[in-house]
Amino acid sequence: MANRPVKLRQGRIDELIGIYTGAYEDLVKTIVTSTEAGKINKARTMATIRAQLTDLGVNVDKWVKKEIPQYYLDGANNAIQDLKKLGVDISGPTGLVAINKEAIAALTDSVSLAFAEGLTGISRNAQMILSDALKQQLNFIIADGKLKGEALKTVSEGVKQKLQDSGLIAIKDRAGRDWSFDRYAEMLVRTKAVEARNAGMADKMLQNGYDLVEVSNSNSDHDVCARWEGEILSVSGNTPGYPTVSEAEADGLFHPNCTHAINPINLELAEKTQAYDNPYNYDGAEDDDE
Repeated sequence: MANRPVKLRQGRIDELIGIYTGAYEDLVKTIVTSTEAGKINKARTMATIRAQLTDLGVNVDKWVKKEIPQYYLDGANNAIQDLKKLGVDISGPTGLVAINKEAIAALTDSVSLAFAEGLTGISRNAQMILSDALKQQLNFIIADGKLKGEALKTVSEGVKQKLQDSGLIAIKDRAGRDWSFDRYAEMLVRTKAVEARNAGMADKMLQNGYDLVEVSNSNSDHDVCARWEGEILSVSGNTPGYPTVSEAEADGLFHPNCTHAINPINLELAEKTQAYDNPYNYDGAEDDDE
């Protein structure tokens, strides 16, 4: 159970990437067409770009609201299955009635906001590219009195090269790395899918009074992930003696593109720790040792 991976729906992810790819091609065409013209109409071009990004945002939002809840439900269902295998008596309703709709809404809102921030970054980057191209054109005009064909070609080729080398930048992360339009979209959806699944797992466990999870082990070559693989964590922080999921996350586990899952601890560990003999919310757990 501890090594149950997060099952990603690659076909649906590819569908989202396809939406982004089509939109990216349209945006690049808009920018290149504008800079190939004799005079850049920046305001008109940006209006077109914003309209394209708005359409993209609508399509992405539909995808997020349909797909992200499914990962949360995956986690909740995984928790039910695994707890039953551990011999836990699952109390109360176990279907959709018991699912935390507020948690799902918060997750989808978070993902939608992250994508929206990326679209804002793309708009800002496109505006910078157009501004730089316009300045170059003005410099040629000041120097020669007019914009010659060779100068126009130089500006246009410079824009094309920049788009080819770096793409449209969606965000710059805390480490100072630029995330291009398509890479950001794929990273974000994979990261948030895993986050949603783990949230569903954690919430369903807590609903049934159980707190301890084990980090999946995939022999990661990422130093932080390797350090936490196989570790037992407390979801709520209410089980003494165990680091929390939040602490592991703060240390760098569940980083962008991380695929590590949390799962109920396996039978042998449960027996050794007696964790499931004393659920975290049992106030008399420590007294029994005396």
